[in-house]
Amino acid sequence: MDPEFARKHREWVRCLSQKESGTDSLDRNCILAQVYDLMWSAAAFRTVQEARALAEPLAGSAKKQSWLLHHLLNRSFYSAQAVAIRRLMDTGTIDGKKGVFALAPLIRDIRAHAALITRSNYFAAAELSLDFEAVKRAEWEFHENKASTCRSTTYFLPNALDSGEVKRLHETFDRLSGKAAANRTAQDTIAPRVFENLVERIARTRAICQHVDKFIAHAATPESREQIDERASRIYLAELWEAHELVCRLVQFLDQVLLRGMSHGLLPEFHGDQFEYIDVPLVRPEEVDILREKWQSFAAEVGSWGEGSLAWVIGQGQPESEE
Repeated sequence: MDPEFARKHREWVRCLSQKESGTDSLDRNCILAQVYDLMWSAAAFRTVQEARALAEPLAGSAKKQSWLLHHLLNRSFYSAQAVAIRRLMDTGTIDGKKGVFALAPLIRDIRAHAALITRSNYFAAAELSLDFEAVKRAEWEFHENKASTCRSTTYFLPNALDSGEVKRLHETFDRLSGKAAANRTAQDTIAPRVFENLVERIARTRAICQHVDKFIAHAATPESREQIDERASRIYLAELWEAHELVCRLVQFLDQVLLRGMSHGLLPEFHGDQFEYIDVPLVRPEEVDILREKWQSFAAEVGSWGEGSLAWVIGQGQPESEE
């Protein structure tokens, strides 16, 4: 394997699945960890949406449910999801003192070093030989040897002797490079259109990213907001769902096809029952007054913050002027 390719390959894999030092746990900022969190929250919100649909109806189209809780949930979910997608589409780089773990810069970096991803290096990363016929012969000899020496009918075939996997990888790289099987060479590289398609997929999140930049991360002025797409002024659920699919497909392509041959279940499994106690009311009817008192107490505290602001700034006991 080419040393420079090996270095970049490690860097790309690290961006996807960096582990916390000394553990098998994912670094909370790596791409996979971000996507797991994104999709878990999406699944939870979809479940709440279904629960809302099942809620007892009131007059008109209203439902018998707490406006206070659901308004908070909606605002929090929309903002958190939009920011999470924006993080994955960061405009930074994956290395250096200001490096970030994000899909967009990872794809840009892979594209910038596309010449390193030759058929030869692609196979070396998978620890497989390019020579299908040689692997097929070695595999046959392995089976013959096992048949004559192994009492058990089941045994493990080393990955390096899996001719089926060699065949599959060649066919995959044929599609990536646009080469016919008869014209394969060890120096084949990925066709530019593959990266053009990846960049186009990333661009589909432009409205969400602009919305975060102008309405969430920054409170942009009307003049500043004139620079963004009209669609970015308001983000709908359908756009978030589309972004979820796009992010998941990008991750699967990068890790399963380009880097490690690894596929991921991107919705984490909960070890337990995630619906436990979901049918239990948040409070009993006789406890609602406790919540009302809590609200009123906080309202009074906030109201007090408007008093004595001059003293709060210049300090108690300090002269208000130096004349």
